[in-house]
Amino acid sequence: MNSYDLAESELQANFEAFALVDTRRNELIQWLYKENCQLKLELVNLKADHEAQLRCRRDYQAQALEEREDHLRTKQIMEKNPFALLLIDGDGYIFHDELLKGCASGGAEAAHRLLSAAKDYVQKLSDFSGQWSIMVKIYANLGGLARKLVQIGSIKTVEDMTAFACGFTRHHALFDFVDVGMGKERADHKLRNLLDLFIHNHQCKHILFACTHDNGYVPVLDQYRVDEKLRSRVSLLNAMPMASGFIELPFRSVEFPAVFRSEPLPPPKPIAPPVAVRKPSAESNSISEPVSFASAAATALPAKTSSPVNGGLVIQVSGSTPKPKITMDMLGLGVILLNSEDQRVEPELGKYDPAVYQQSLRTNKLKGVCNKYHLLGTCTSSNCPFSHAKLTEEEKMVLRYNTRKSPCSYGLECRDFYCLYGHKCPHPVCHYGPTCSFKGMHRIDQKVAKKLEDKI
Repeated sequence: MNSYDLAESELQANFEAFALVDTRRNELIQWLYKENCQLKLELVNLKADHEAQLRCRRDYQAQALEEREDHLRTKQIMEKNPFALLLIDGDGYIFHDELLKGCASGGAEAAHRLLSAAKDYVQKLSDFSGQWSIMVKIYANLGGLARKLVQIGSIKTVEDMTAFACGFTRHHALFDFVDVGMGKERADHKLRNLLDLFIHNHQCKHILFACTHDNGYVPVLDQYRVDEKLRSRVSLLNAMPMASGFIELPFRSVEFPAVFRSEPLPPPKPIAPPVAVRKPSAESNSISEPVSFASAAATALPAKTSSPVNGGLVIQVSGSTPKPKITMDMLGLGVILLNSEDQRVEPELGKYDPAVYQQSLRTNKLKGVCNKYHLLGTCTSSNCPFSHAKLTEEEKMVLRYNTRKSPCSYGLECRDFYCLYGHKCPHPVCHYGPTCSFKGMHRIDQKVAKKLEDKI
């Protein structure tokens, strides 16, 4: 082997060594290049993610700031007009007579006293802050209440009660005395729903619930007894003796003796009390018990009898014998009789003299008279188009029978204690069929299962 051959082989080895180094360098450069590209891509993604997070954070910060401002505005609005609410069942909470007799001015004075008493009470509450307005809602059957107050002498006319309610309402912008009409559950329904509504109202800071005369309100309050937060928002306003169901309820209570009477209303006075008549007797001149209009007997003075009506013997007394006066019981008013299906049953009326009935037909004396004035003792209209001319007791009884010949629009569902209309077809055998005006009021079970008495 010569030197040339050795040099060539060495060069070849060196070349191959250099080639291997170049290959490894190229591979390293390619790897570095790819790694650099990957890192650049990750950097771009990280920058994008970072920018997105910044945008989200700024959006969240802006949203949080807006919500905080909304919350502050809402809180300011909710705290702007705080008030305490008085919910009063006007059928059971009766104002003092001196207020009722004052009519409109008495209503204004009642509102003033109630406002002062309510403010004094709420200012003593632990959560009282600032100035609370006082809102009052009274719901009552104004007509029925007025009639009862007239009967016991608390007011003179039904219009006096209307004037009292108007004076009460006008005295303060947040005071309302609302007439819900006849029906026991109408005021109850209003008060229950208003309690459920306002007990969750943040602006309503406290509720004085005037209902303790009626156990029917106990279930309404019982649902809040376990929730201390809601329970603390309600106080019971007492006036009449508290019904038994309220004794165990864990609510605060208060009384406003300067506003409401603390004793139940006395029994109503009859339109005219029955009078005693002397029984004709050869042995005794003793006086009998008061009798009904239909069962009045004649004295020793000359008398004439007439035919029996509805099974009762009527004796028409002549001369100066005092004649019995009709009462609410004889007129079938002030009470509601129900059968086992809660359908209204007509009570028996006092008897009348057929001669008086025939005379009323001949003279038309009972035509165009005011039924409410003569039978209920009061008329709610200030410009009544009907006659208020005096009627005899016999004529009033005939008038009551006549009013029953017109059907009540509420039918068997009527719950008006002083409804003058009929709730049963007056014909024992009705031949009118589907054209009878007493639709749905035929062949009704007349057996009394329940008796409701006017408690207003």
